[in-house]
Amino acid sequence: MDGIFVMADEVKVPLRAVLIANWGLGTAVLDALHNEPKVLICQVFSQYEEGSTDPWKNVVHDRALALGYHALKLSDLSDDTLWEMIGSYDADLLVVHAYDKLLPERALEAPALGCINIHPSLLPKHRGRNPSLSVLKLGDPVTGLTAHYMDKRFDTGPIVHQVEVPVERGDSRDSLIERLKMVVPELVENTVAKVWAGEKPVVQELVSFS
Repeated sequence: MDGIFVMADEVKVPLRAVLIANWGLGTAVLDALHNEPKVLICQVFSQYEEGSTDPWKNVVHDRALALGYHALKLSDLSDDTLWEMIGSYDADLLVVHAYDKLLPERALEAPALGCINIHPSLLPKHRGRNPSLSVLKLGDPVTGLTAHYMDKRFDTGPIVHQVEVPVERGDSRDSLIERLKMVVPELVENTVAKVWAGEKPVVQELVSFS
């Protein structure tokens, strides 16, 4: 991981980013990156299913098009396609949310400043899918968002930045996610600033808290 820490005077801004994101939180990530002056989104990948009755299925794809970005379906994304896309845009950063596949090593190494995943819990607690359900089931008083560098496992890479969100009495998964959306801009702003400055992240404990 040491090779990804590049000092600010060696990096041009805006940072060129490729985004892979899904669901409602993914839309909040897209909007936050769109509004971040240090970032230029080059390409968006998201799930898309024509005629889907799930109101959240296509939201990132539709939002990307509305903002004027080129949006490709995740079903068209292969390891080779991702690697070639990062290279063709000379991307500095790959940002990921709610993508359920491990990235191949060459894709992890392709962006100049690395690959960042945005995970809806305070890692290392609640790795994996549906962390908000785990938070509610276990009665955690606080949860949040974590931005971390991606590695060869799910949700184990070094932490760049975290934002806490209180869990309130009567919260459901949906209400908790809506409150998490509100702090996405703060998370993105601080994460981009730290990545751009080459600030060294915090290594996670490698035990499972799910």
